[in-house]
Amino acid sequence: MKTLATAAVIVAMLAAAPAWSGELEATAPVRITLHDEALVEGPTIKLGDLASVSGEGAESLASIEINPAPVPGNSRNLTSALIEARIRNSGLEPESFEVRGPRVIKTTRAHQVVGRGRIEEELESHILFEMPWDPSLTMIEIMVPEQEITLPPGTVEIAWQTNPRYEYLGLGAFKADILVDGERQRSVLCRANIEAYGELPVAVDQITRGQVIGPGHLRMERHSLSNLPPGAYHDASDVIGQVARTTILPGQLITQRRVEQRTLVRRRQLVTVESRVGTLVVTTEARAMSDGKAGDVIELTNTNSNQLFTGVVLSNGRVAVQ
Repeated sequence: MKTLATAAVIVAMLAAAPAWSGELEATAPVRITLHDEALVEGPTIKLGDLASVSGEGAESLASIEINPAPVPGNSRNLTSALIEARIRNSGLEPESFEVRGPRVIKTTRAHQVVGRGRIEEELESHILFEMPWDPSLTMIEIMVPEQEITLPPGTVEIAWQTNPRYEYLGLGAFKADILVDGERQRSVLCRANIEAYGELPVAVDQITRGQVIGPGHLRMERHSLSNLPPGAYHDASDVIGQVARTTILPGQLITQRRVEQRTLVRRRQLVTVESRVGTLVVTTEARAMSDGKAGDVIELTNTNSNQLFTGVVLSNGRVAVQ
């Protein structure tokens, strides 16, 4: 009877086995199917770049870093053995994943190319914006490197730097910092030769030394601004009323060395002195103690008290005091 009872228990257990054996069934391994080739966007090659990953935790597995990516535009071969080693190093047991596909995968870093044409255009725009000359009277020759520049994907910007002392005349150097999504990737040295022209006053006829220059003594003539003598005047109105310091020949440019302000006040001359109090102007007379031109500060003597004081010579020959 005991034997029959034991057999009945074993039969009952076997009959119940299908009901709980499913709970102990092993989880299916993660399937990783490698591609023949892979295009990598970022600086690091991840498993998701190289393969299709399916199964439990696929998204997390796809983010496993396999290797640094090659430089933009270049390629690198990776073996399936290396990929499996990286997966195991991440903590996944060998029996919990399955790798299928080629033994070697070609990976290529995504890239974009910036040609010399774009650099030329942006440098010209930068020069036109910064220079003080009339673009219609300016010639710009731009020199940039011949080679194309390979960059990672993203928004490209070019930031320009130049010597703050450069006056945008003659030969100048310009450094281009090339940025992608705000990060500097490359720097390129470019050059530009800028020749600007302007209308400058020259003598119509000979102007003798000591002669006051009037409008009839001048005409405007186009000249290269990079070859001007020092102190050349650009505006005829700045010259009119001045006195020739030396004889100026026909066609010569008017420079600061060739002219000087007219002496408006002579030593010991009685001059009118202006003193302003609000909107009220009080005038009196005083004696100048030295010669003076417009803008000069001179000493004067009060004709009544003989007291000394100073004033500024005005363009009309009067002297202003504060």
